[in-house]
Amino acid sequence: MATLTWKLSAMCSWERETDMSKMKRILAAMLLVCTMLLNACASQDTGNDTTADTADSTETTVAETTLPGPDVPAEGFDGATFTIYTRFYSADSFIVEESGDVMDDALYKRILDTEEALNVDIVSQNGADDAYGTYAKNTILAGDDAYQLICGHARMMFTYTQAELVLDWYDLPYINFSNEWWDDNMLDGLSIGGKIYIVADDLTANALGNTKALLFNKNLFTKYKLEYPYQDVLDMKWTLDKMAELCAVFSDDINGDSALKIEDDQFGLGTSIWGAPINILWSSGQRIYDTTGEDGRLELVVNTPKTIEVFEKFFALLNSDSGYLGDSDAVFEAAFKDGRMAFVASSLDGLVSTRDMNDDIGIIPYPMFDLEQGSYYTGVDASCNGLAVPITVQDLNMTSSVIEYMCYLNYRDIIPVYYDVVLKTKSSRDDESAAMIDIIRESRFYDIGYFYNGLIMNSIGAELANMNDANFSTYYAQHETAAKAMLATVNEYYFEE
Repeated sequence: MATLTWKLSAMCSWERETDMSKMKRILAAMLLVCTMLLNACASQDTGNDTTADTADSTETTVAETTLPGPDVPAEGFDGATFTIYTRFYSADSFIVEESGDVMDDALYKRILDTEEALNVDIVSQNGADDAYGTYAKNTILAGDDAYQLICGHARMMFTYTQAELVLDWYDLPYINFSNEWWDDNMLDGLSIGGKIYIVADDLTANALGNTKALLFNKNLFTKYKLEYPYQDVLDMKWTLDKMAELCAVFSDDINGDSALKIEDDQFGLGTSIWGAPINILWSSGQRIYDTTGEDGRLELVVNTPKTIEVFEKFFALLNSDSGYLGDSDAVFEAAFKDGRMAFVASSLDGLVSTRDMNDDIGIIPYPMFDLEQGSYYTGVDASCNGLAVPITVQDLNMTSSVIEYMCYLNYRDIIPVYYDVVLKTKSSRDDESAAMIDIIRESRFYDIGYFYNGLIMNSIGAELANMNDANFSTYYAQHETAAKAMLATVNEYYFEE
């Protein structure tokens, strides 16, 4: 299994990775494989079966590794206080006490280990009514060094950038982005001109959990005597046309009233306006914006013939009897749990939320546009945690050391718990799904055009889904002038002398 996983991950690597990035991916894969093997050996030695019951146990542990730690001051910081401000949705990312849950306890231990290693006191302050994590603005504007780290909704965190209230992470003395615990795809995707003000969460498993994927109902495939799509994925034959073909098979007017309704009937694909419409663009290898301009300036790159074709095919699927498009996830997710939906737009975290389903489920990446594409591309949703360091921070040595050390522990301890125990053992229901998760994780990327709040067309998927005819050319013509004007403002900020 480990050998298969390694080959699949290598096959799906992001084409633009540098040599250093590839080396970090190799080290990451080796660490995860070693962790799985050590856990498997420990299970065999004790006669325990590594099943869902074991994963639920508070006794579950992850094998110690010899991963070298970060280069931070060994003498520590004399009990200094490090305060994290979080949106209320992110409070569970910085657990302050044990609960008996495997993931929570691992997060809590990470806090304790950082405090001990660096002689600091870590405090988490939750914005009780702050949905996005943007309420720290006034504190920063007042010049108050109250928070050393802000954790909020990644897209909305760019409001701090636009107000010039946060620091460039490349200026933080003990942050070393060449270390393997930093995600190269995230750094590549969210940097402009060699600067990055908001990083997607490398301190918890939140960004990993927000990696997009498709869930499918295995019972329906069995009922219709169809092969699961796993082999198509492995053979690099999983395409948008193939998905549309399968979705058409599953469409069924169950109650016979000649009108397909989500409450009663069966569909091939279900999604909200915020799900598949943007992910189908990404999975086809397209982006909204990219740093392909002079000196790495941000450019608007979405207007291509391929984009037009992608959206035409995809919205034709959604507008047929095979697809269901809703304003929220709740309705189509209910149909999926009821066994009346073959595919649903979801994420790695979606495996956990479907744990109580009676039907068996599988997970696969979004399809390629066509066979010529040759790689799977998986978007990370901008609702994940975004991290920023306020300009008011006085002790950058302490702040950057704590962040670097926590990120190291997250990579060493938290991700293996989430990835191997919670996903592969606790939620994933077959070995093939575990292999699919490897592919999804290795193929993910971050489109700054979606993350950067304020850029025009950054909600292109949802906005097209809300149009009567979802015509991309019409949509682009309506927004191009405003988009390029805002783009010039953003580039000016990143490239000002």
